[in-house]
Amino acid sequence: MCPRCGFIYKSGNNKLTAAVFVEEHVVMLIGNSVFSYHPKQKSWILAEGIKLDVDGISSYQCCISQEPFCKAVSSVVIAYRANIVMPEITIFLSNDGGYHFKEMRPIMQAEGIFQGAIIQPSVSTLSLLIKVDKKFHFRHFSVYGNLTSSDFVLNFDDSEATIIQPPGLKGHVVIWSQHSLLFSPNHGQNVYPIMVDGTTGRLNPLLNKHQNIHQVVINYESEIAILTSDGEIYFGILNMDALIVKAISNMPEALEECMVSTSKSVLILMFVLGIEHN
Repeated sequence: MCPRCGFIYKSGNNKLTAAVFVEEHVVMLIGNSVFSYHPKQKSWILAEGIKLDVDGISSYQCCISQEPFCKAVSSVVIAYRANIVMPEITIFLSNDGGYHFKEMRPIMQAEGIFQGAIIQPSVSTLSLLIKVDKKFHFRHFSVYGNLTSSDFVLNFDDSEATIIQPPGLKGHVVIWSQHSLLFSPNHGQNVYPIMVDGTTGRLNPLLNKHQNIHQVVINYESEIAILTSDGEIYFGILNMDALIVKAISNMPEALEECMVSTSKSVLILMFVLGIEHN
């Protein structure tokens, strides 16, 4: 197979499970392999250097794309396998947009189960999400070898958590699961629940005992939208308060299976379920 000739990769597991935008192309996790897709050339490129099966990828796109620092930040992609006991984890790092990866093993004394990783360029750290018993916390690993001690516990008992970094180098981090939606305004140093601003001025929890979070999306203006299991949509802007309001109740089921699209001031939720690469 020629990975740079536009051939479409075939394997036993060809489901698309994750994707990140990297400059002018998209890096995708298909099965346990990483590919780059170029929309203009309509070509697929299999990543080199990943020696193990991976199930997660992460990148961070800088907002000022022409600045040398931002171009370097936007070219970094990491791939990893989650649910590995600390410290026996392996992370693959790419500095060229996801084409070539090198293996790295963060050196740290930590216990728990590794859940995922994000890049925080404004503080020069690789932040690892770790689960200990039923609690989560971050461990921050400096690219210069200086392990920070600022970690914290996430106060929910869900088995899995998803991390979202809004663009803009503001240090905002959103952590969500089926039953929880948390926000950090300062690189994960402080974390608190995102609350709903009620009509009477009271702050209310997002979910009742019969609801789950179905999806969360954030655009370049730090606007956030949340879709719940019963078709409700909540909307807000991430700042120090991170309050949201209910925008739509009982969203039609036909609109729940669309793709995610963002614009300058509006979030349109379109959710793709069970995408197959063929």
